[in-house]
Amino acid sequence: MTTRTRRAIAATIAAASLAIAGGVAVAPAAVAAPAGSDLDYFSYAYPGLREGSVFETVTFERFEYLLGSEGTYAFLIGGPADETTNTAIAHIDAVAQTYGVEKIYVLDPRVDGDEVDIRTSSIATLQNQWTGAVTDFLNKDTTPAFGGEPGDDPYLFVYDKAHTAGGSEDRIVASLGGAVSPSSVATEEGAVAYRAQVSGVFDAVADGGSADVDTQSHFTFYKNEINRKHSATYKNAALYGGDIIEESDGADWTLKQITYPELVQLLESDGDHIILFGGTWCHNTRAVVKDVNRAASAAGVKTVYQFDLRLDGNSSDAWHIRDTASPLAYLYGDVVAKFFPNLRTQYIVAAGGGQKVDYYPGGDTTIAVASAKKLQVPYLIEYNKADAAAPIVQDWIQDKGDGTFTEYMTEWWWVAGLPGERNVNRYTTPEAWAAEQTKQWQFADEAIAKIDSFFAAAAVPSVGPSPSPSVEPSPSPSVDPSPSPSSSPSVEPVLTDAAVSVTGDLHPGGAIVVSGTGLPASTPNVTVEIRSTPKTLGTVSTTAAGAFRLETTIPTSIASGAHTVVVLIDGQVVASQAVTVAAAPTAAAASNSLAVTGGSGIPFAIVGGALVLLIAGAILVVARRRRATV
Repeated sequence: MTTRTRRAIAATIAAASLAIAGGVAVAPAAVAAPAGSDLDYFSYAYPGLREGSVFETVTFERFEYLLGSEGTYAFLIGGPADETTNTAIAHIDAVAQTYGVEKIYVLDPRVDGDEVDIRTSSIATLQNQWTGAVTDFLNKDTTPAFGGEPGDDPYLFVYDKAHTAGGSEDRIVASLGGAVSPSSVATEEGAVAYRAQVSGVFDAVADGGSADVDTQSHFTFYKNEINRKHSATYKNAALYGGDIIEESDGADWTLKQITYPELVQLLESDGDHIILFGGTWCHNTRAVVKDVNRAASAAGVKTVYQFDLRLDGNSSDAWHIRDTASPLAYLYGDVVAKFFPNLRTQYIVAAGGGQKVDYYPGGDTTIAVASAKKLQVPYLIEYNKADAAAPIVQDWIQDKGDGTFTEYMTEWWWVAGLPGERNVNRYTTPEAWAAEQTKQWQFADEAIAKIDSFFAAAAVPSVGPSPSPSVEPSPSPSVDPSPSPSSSPSVEPVLTDAAVSVTGDLHPGGAIVVSGTGLPASTPNVTVEIRSTPKTLGTVSTTAAGAFRLETTIPTSIASGAHTVVVLIDGQVVASQAVTVAAAPTAAAASNSLAVTGGSGIPFAIVGGALVLLIAGAILVVARRRRATV
């Protein structure tokens, strides 16, 4: 597709008006580039702290990333809900300036900024993450000091993973712990004494009055983690692409990872904000981050705030607040209820099951459960609270024109114009695979064109790997490169390479085996359910080859008739198939069946129309090719 054609698509999409199901209107896409914002969280969260202080928040993901990085870094553990942090932070900032410290990285252990403290939480998976960081990083020291009562742990420290003492690991170069009360620094004498303690921390790494403390940019974090996670899963660069983020992307990097308290502050603040929901763990997010940054930078947007609904940047358990099963689901539900009245999603709440997020408002389990719309990632919005009824000014989503929507979930190799890998069992002829590739390239092209229109920026060619010379698909005849201004181009969903089978006794109480292939490799917490009223059959992890095998039993409460077996990853259905459950066998039939030993049972295989929808974000499509080196 030529740049000219792509620009035509972008202009058409920008002109399209958006609508949300239920009659709530979304404002038309802006003609001019969104202004964006660059808020100072710390001067907002800590009254009296100057703007432009030395502090920078880190998510738990980035905290562990920095602890594993080469260099010497200064950290502060605490948040607005900590008296010590509130009391000490302005003093620490003042002392750090005198030592030339550019950044102190701040981890708020209260993931909600208020009550949920990972150091003391009754939610085991939260506390286990903190304990893991203590064991793997912080207490690799000659005098381990972390893991006790939060008030006794060091809160300010300088860390170097390569630092040793007497030949032993001594990663905490210097630290300061204990409580600091407002009264202790209320007098000039008290303030001077406290600042002297802070100076002692920086003196440990100072030379000539300047502290040797390193910094690391958001760009470096994204480049290293996105490329590492992509190459770890998709090793064949000729098929799937090599590095996604290149050094040249860092010239005008706009993405900034934020915490949950920062997200709330952002949504409560005046102004125009660009927010990308997604994470480095998500292959669909990785596929478009490069272009989000490119388009935002070209439009003059200084900051795209990236928020990960997995608060630790990885786990699909309690840390994942967009999951009904998480005790922290209210953090997601409350945000949607309060700030996103015009949220548009592919999932439909009325469909039930995994298509909504159930939660107790405010985390209060004594009141009725509420349900929130469930967005999928990546998801890009422009937000401005000035319009209370429709604060989502525009969103990056495929509008089908009939009140339904599809989120843009594609893959880096399709965005980059690469061939991907053919599953010969599904695509039995070269022609079938070429048609599939064309659909995937088309959807990826639509996704990137919509990013350009979102930022109202000129659709300049992006840099990506060159397409395979053996693949030169023509645009699908069903896709008009110049769609009607009334709606975005619409392309039917396409199947992925996932496959599932069920064998055994398909009746209430019957033993069955559910097997899956073609799923993401080494993925934990893969859930298998039988529906319509969802009943969990089990939870498994996929192998390095992306397969699983689950031996389970159909619940006796399941009625005979039509049902669906579904496979979910991250609460999202990635595979499904209709099945028919027979009536429970009579006593006589059961007796007869027990008399037959060594048999294979009654086989039932799910074949043909095969399951599978949206593997971790399945994919719809519109045409696109790119040139670059792998």
